[in-house]
Amino acid sequence: MRWQPVIRTSPAYYNNKDYIRILAKSSLMNKDIDFDLIKEVVKERVGSSFSSEVTIEKVVKKVSTITNISEKNIVGKSRKKEIANARQLSMYLCRDIIGASLSAIGLYFGGRDHSTVIHAIRSIKTKQKSNNKLKSALKEIKEDFSILY
Repeated sequence: MRWQPVIRTSPAYYNNKDYIRILAKSSLMNKDIDFDLIKEVVKERVGSSFSSEVTIEKVVKKVSTITNISEKNIVGKSRKKEIANARQLSMYLCRDIIGASLSAIGLYFGGRDHSTVIHAIRSIKTKQKSNNKLKSALKEIKEDFSILY
């Protein structure tokens, strides 16, 4: 039986390639996999643009504040239009600001499929072209996270 390490941390900052790098570095350095190792591997790949301060949770919290919709509703199963729009906005920002993988975003938002996340991202991209309120909300959120628009 082959030993498989269990990584108990948020998958927001790594994808399959990073996972392989984490396993390789752990093996080569004979070091246990922990959050610091994961952070180091991802930082090597992404470079200085890596920001450990911005998380999916913080993005959802910010969207919750702006839209006046609870975080629980945003990540929940409700299909009400205003909640779904807030959820789509959160998914879009997680991909745009953090660069989280589609599967990690879907997992955080109630185990949704990656195709749902793709739909949300495309939907927000389309809506922001004609919706000034959405465009200003995106700008405000990105400024709050100090991301140049």
